[in-house]
Amino acid sequence: MRAAARAVLAVWLTLASLAAPAEVRLEDRVTRLEQLVNGRGLVEMLTQLEQLQREVQALRGEVELQGHELQQLKARQRDLYVDLDRRLQQLEAGAAAPAPPVPAGGAG
Repeated sequence: MRAAARAVLAVWLTLASLAAPAEVRLEDRVTRLEQLVNGRGLVEMLTQLEQLQREVQALRGEVELQGHELQQLKARQRDLYVDLDRRLQQLEAGAAAPAPPVPAGGAG
């Protein structure tokens, strides 16, 4: 919005100076118009800069959110790994225990 206001002000000032008395020389008028064109280029560059700054800020926000999600996923993966390791250790401990003896020769 500020850039648009600046552009309107620059155009208004230039038009006001161009509407000066007829004794203003053509060369002076051309010089003023060139300044206006150059000024408009600067206004456009300023507008583009502001837009790019907003875009960078938005991207930084996205990076921050993705970093947080990545940390959560790593923590979840670590928890799953610890749980799986605990279960495997329990199974190994159960398999290492001696099996009860089976009676030989059947029921008889």
